[in-house]
Amino acid sequence: MMKESDQNEKAELNISLAKANFWFFILWLIMLFNYAVRMAINSVLPLLKQEFFFTDAQLGLISSIVAASISLLAPLAGMLADEWSRRKLISIMVAIATFATFATVLVTGYVTLILTRLGLGAGEAGYNPAGTALISTWYPKKVRGSMMGLFFSAVPLGTALGLVLTGFLAQQYGWRMSFVLLSIPGIVLAILVWFMPDYKTVKVNQAEGTTEKKGGALREALLFMLKSPSMILVYFMFAANAFSLMSLTTWGVTLFVRGFDLNIKTASMIVGIISLVGFIGSPFCGWLADQLVKRSDKGRIWGGAMFISIYFIAMTIFLQMSIPEKNLKLAVVLFTVSSFFVVGVIPCLYTVIQDLAAPSFRTTAAGFIVLIGSIFGAFPGPVVVGALSDKMGLCFAMQVVMTISVTCFLGLAFIVSIFFYRQDIERTRALGTFTMQQD
Repeated sequence: MMKESDQNEKAELNISLAKANFWFFILWLIMLFNYAVRMAINSVLPLLKQEFFFTDAQLGLISSIVAASISLLAPLAGMLADEWSRRKLISIMVAIATFATFATVLVTGYVTLILTRLGLGAGEAGYNPAGTALISTWYPKKVRGSMMGLFFSAVPLGTALGLVLTGFLAQQYGWRMSFVLLSIPGIVLAILVWFMPDYKTVKVNQAEGTTEKKGGALREALLFMLKSPSMILVYFMFAANAFSLMSLTTWGVTLFVRGFDLNIKTASMIVGIISLVGFIGSPFCGWLADQLVKRSDKGRIWGGAMFISIYFIAMTIFLQMSIPEKNLKLAVVLFTVSSFFVVGVIPCLYTVIQDLAAPSFRTTAAGFIVLIGSIFGAFPGPVVVGALSDKMGLCFAMQVVMTISVTCFLGLAFIVSIFFYRQDIERTRALGTFTMQQD
């Protein structure tokens, strides 16, 4: 039987490191451009408010409606990927997202804008769960957190690209032009990813010396996840982080516009450049979590708790001191620290889910982290901030949302690590030994 130390040293799918690195880069590019497109709209929220007379609550929905679309389709996409093909699903989803991005130039009001955002979410629903499952298979378990961190470094970099490019183009040529340019890379990536290496899961019966191909086994996967308190609670930890993170990314530019009387171009440039820090923060936090696991099997959970706590402290000072005092230099430093660590929570939690799930249903498990994270976090967060902002101001709204989400996260982290994690890891190991066959 393969020992835990062997699993840590070897990749589950036998492909060359060069091949794994190439296709990892392609998946990273897909994540980069999808987040650039998704977050580009946040750069022009003040312009949309001016052109269409939207309320802050409506602006929040425009940004977060993507998460609602993702949440509805991500579990179904994950199940389909485990049963059918991860690479083909990613290719189709990228093509759908690209079409929705281009269609944004045709919007005439609130309804048509919402429809294009729903289409974008439908396209994004599949590539994230399938991508994390493939990465977990291409690389050894001992570097899984580091590779997840590198993968999710595309989130802040894509956010920065979308904010900076859209802010510049909106100021020069109008906000619609940026969506034309951002749709071009998706066409190339959708074609290329069709040829990416995929895998089929094979369960090894060592007593009989036989093997058995395993698909997603939907009923088996759902029952296993429902009986794993750690997986369920980690899903809601992800939602708590997404509640705060999506609020920050949605309203970040607007905070600088209103708090420091900056124009769209300048505020977008500041927030975009700050977002680049997350490009370092995500892989750094993923690597640090891998180091913490060497000391404790709960290292990734406690790492996530530490990162979100630092984010909370920095963001509180940002809201309560730098904005009231109009101290732009202090604001930039604090916003930078916040962005660095809040993004670092993501690879910690995704890696925990991949560790807790059997290879045969990792994509399904990742689909549910997107579902719960979107329904209870990414979707309501910006809307709640917008609704509170209309009544009590944006800074107050951000502080309330952040305090609630961080408190929930830390409470759930404590419960998982103290009561459930070790027993659930043992349940996963008891499922048996699996090998991967390239598809």
